[in-house]
Amino acid sequence: MKGTTPKQRTKSLTTLLNKTYDPCGARCNVIDMLPDLRHLCDVNGWDFAELDRQAYDHYLTEKEAGGLVV
Repeated sequence: MKGTTPKQRTKSLTTLLNKTYDPCGARCNVIDMLPDLRHLCDVNGWDFAELDRQAYDHYLTEKEAGGLVV
């Protein structure tokens, strides 16, 4: 993902979502994307809940640090 700050990443992700999903807005696109990610996990045999927990831990670390932790 392009960007090294949460704000830059948010802008890149919003652009990607708007190109990939309907022009219903970022909130609507996130709602549409989440089931698609679950389907991707099902097809690959990944545990979505476990990946979500790991992602949330990364988010909390980055939030606490005030930016992305690479």
